[in-house]
Amino acid sequence: MVTAAEEYLKAKKLGLKAKQKAISDGNYPYLPALDDMIEKKSLLAEVHVGTREIPLPQVVGTVTKGRQEAFAHNFMPILPPETEFGAKWTSLYEYQINEGIQDAVIVTEYMGKFYVTEGNKRVSVMKYLEMPTILADVTRLLPEKSDDPEVVIYNEFLKFYKCTKIYDIMFSEIGSYDKLAEIIGKDYEKPWDEDSIKDLKSAFLKFTKAYLSGGGKVMHITTADAFLVYLEMFKYEDLVKMTVDEIKRSMTTAIWAEIRLHANGHQIAFSEEPQLEKKTVIPIIENLFSKQTYSEQHPLNILFIYDGDATKSRWINGHEEGRKKLELAFPGLVKTY
Repeated sequence: MVTAAEEYLKAKKLGLKAKQKAISDGNYPYLPALDDMIEKKSLLAEVHVGTREIPLPQVVGTVTKGRQEAFAHNFMPILPPETEFGAKWTSLYEYQINEGIQDAVIVTEYMGKFYVTEGNKRVSVMKYLEMPTILADVTRLLPEKSDDPEVVIYNEFLKFYKCTKIYDIMFSEIGSYDKLAEIIGKDYEKPWDEDSIKDLKSAFLKFTKAYLSGGGKVMHITTADAFLVYLEMFKYEDLVKMTVDEIKRSMTTAIWAEIRLHANGHQIAFSEEPQLEKKTVIPIIENLFSKQTYSEQHPLNILFIYDGDATKSRWINGHEEGRKKLELAFPGLVKTY
């Protein structure tokens, strides 16, 4: 059986590895401190949110410097095990395994991310154990209103949070929260009912598992952004009922291509031909021609409806290429719009 001391050495190894990589990449290797990032005068107000479960991946730093350099930027410890710090970390690990840590850490939330005031070692232990959430007493710092896109998006998040109390869904594009509400059939005028919130939490959690295990970890896009891309191509009502494995199977090449497009900032540059599978013969077209005679005077009219621009969406571009090839394959007999 692995001892808590051995687990500390494993965690320390992860910390030193992360520290070294950050240094080699020219990045700050330790925990970021919120006090170094913001000016008090630029803050509008403090709001005590209360005690609640918060997503651990969004706990990214500490409020003040203090023990900042006892951790690598991924919250893994880097001090020797024989230090007082090492002994306390080990004791916390044992307590979590045997009893379960019950005390809430104290954090400050700023722009959707959390910075620890008290409980850095508890956060470190829980992150090492890959726990999804941690109990925290949250105080929110509100930024001054501005036209800065990050602030605009954050204010949209605040409307979403007021109705759902969900912290996990963090978008990076203006208007995304409105799109999500529209897809679900809700608005932000009043709190959502418990069933709707439960369905959304469940759907997002299942999608997150499917997305990250399917390759989403390497995407430069938030999981929420990818979630919205998926929902623009797949029915939300179906997603709510699906299992993680079913979501994985539904993540087609076209969906991944669209997610990559969003991850690259909607920059699309390609001229590739749509690649059809060998057995794809467009049977519906064959059936239509077998049941009715079409001519140049009476062509088959087909309407293609898109919700975006072919120059910005690989998914739509593929359909456009197919539309053009359809007219070429049946000259004069098929008219597309």
